[in-house]
Amino acid sequence: MKKLIQSFMTFMLLVLCLTACGSDDKTEAVKVETESSQVETTEASETEEQVAEGYDLLGGQLWEVGAIYYRNKVIDIKDNAALADLYDSTFLSFGSDGTFDYINLFIKEGVYVPYEGDGNYPYFLLKADKTLKYDSDKKEFVESESSSKVTYLIAVLDDNTIEFVEYDAITRRAKANEDPLFFVKSDKESSFVQDNKTEISQSGNKGETSQPADNGKPDNSQNAGSYNSSYQAILDEYTRKMENAVDGLVREYRSEASGISDIDKLAEICNDKVGDLAEICNEGVGEMADLMYSKGDSYETYESWAGKLMDNYNDIAEEIMDAYLDSAMN
Repeated sequence: MKKLIQSFMTFMLLVLCLTACGSDDKTEAVKVETESSQVETTEASETEEQVAEGYDLLGGQLWEVGAIYYRNKVIDIKDNAALADLYDSTFLSFGSDGTFDYINLFIKEGVYVPYEGDGNYPYFLLKADKTLKYDSDKKEFVESESSSKVTYLIAVLDDNTIEFVEYDAITRRAKANEDPLFFVKSDKESSFVQDNKTEISQSGNKGETSQPADNGKPDNSQNAGSYNSSYQAILDEYTRKMENAVDGLVREYRSEASGISDIDKLAEICNDKVGDLAEICNEGVGEMADLMYSKGDSYETYESWAGKLMDNYNDIAEEIMDAYLDSAMN
């Protein structure tokens, strides 16, 4: 998997043009060089002052998903091959200019700012204002015009660990029913994860776990009633969700594509609608991964059922593609 690492470098070039003549040449040269040195020192000082607050905690490295919070338990993804595979291309990176990138099936870009929080940890808000999605035709990420803005709340739990969750601006806290991810510095170990994680079994049918450490987090187990108990149930539910959504997505495509003859623009609109359908499919695949963990099933079992859901997604997405071809050919 490619890992995206942003580097921020500043280059300064000072061109000195000395046009004086006669006996004052050397004096003028020394004067200009002295003033230039002062300018460089001032600019360097200003650059240091412009480094974003929190960069000393967040910047300088790539952050990878190290654990998930699931049913009031901290789960180390390295303890489960399927979880590790599921999050092997999810990253966070922070720039000294106060910007961040959240990389998943998409790339969300924005700024990070300090947040007061409860005082237990350093908190920051990540305000995403741009989303990039992969364009399979162009073989690159392009900005999605239809994506809404989103804000995340992060807490720096220790030197190597960040808690990451979507933020609710109304309640001014983590969004309800959202389980956080725990990001860990690349190639580092997290003391928080090691001290709080629940040991899991990758074999057997009961998915036995030890008792989780008390880490002061709210018990979300009351929400577990909506959890599907079988792969077939997940397959049926998310296939139905995609079938219910596709008619509306086709209508949206036709409305947005009306009067447009530019093939590239039509393809962009089509990709956005197919992407919305893919998000539903990805939710179902995620539930299947959760079920695999809870039952202790093999990765092959999960992969087989996830493949069936992907096949249904491909079939249903053809309705959007047909609408695109109709408009492109006309």
